Amino acid sequence: MNQLTIRGQLATVSRAKQRDAQAIAYLLTESFHPNPGWWGWTHGWLRAGLVQDIEQRFTRSAHPYTCLIATVSGTVIATVEVAQRSIPGEWWQSMPSDPLYISNMAVAPQWRRQGIARVLLQAVEHVALEWHCPQLYLHVMADNLAASQLYTNLGYHPPRLEKTWAFFPTGSHRKVLLHKSLTSSTG
Repeated sequence: MNQLTIRGQLATVSRAKQRDAQAIAYLLTESFHPNPGWWGWTHGWLRAGLVQDIEQRFTRSAHPYTCLIATVSGTVIATVEVAQRSIPGEWWQSMPSDPLYISNMAVAPQWRRQGIARVLLQAVEHVALEWHCPQLYLHVMADNLAASQLYTNLGYHPPRLEKTWAFFPTGSHRKVLLHKSLTSSTG
């Protein structure tokens, strides 16, 4: 799909395959749960569950679905998923029927702020146009300023601010639903 030179190394963006599920699960675990503290013993279970879930998405997805990965020398350094599905949120808010939803965007810590997330999102836009689905949505945590800035720079706009409840630790977090409308010249 796309290539990018990062720190003198060639990063390649491609569609993931079922055999990539374990590397994707490890990346997601390390990105979204980097310092588990005393919860560290759960990482193995979390990864195993993610591997199984990701493998099932490759084989049982009823709607359009793809997972993109960026690799350097065969190692997965970044991932993003896009699928046609309903958007989580408030039941009373009007949303398009089964738009494309971007999820699980993760870049390995040592590869962040190198442009790979931008390249992955541009690849998602090409997939969306292939599927003739010009409306993209995603959620970002309100306190993730770097990601919010990236999405804003790429033309995503917030139609709503939401509140979500965390299981552990107790408390709530705010997230923002972002939207981008594509045209055939996007890229």
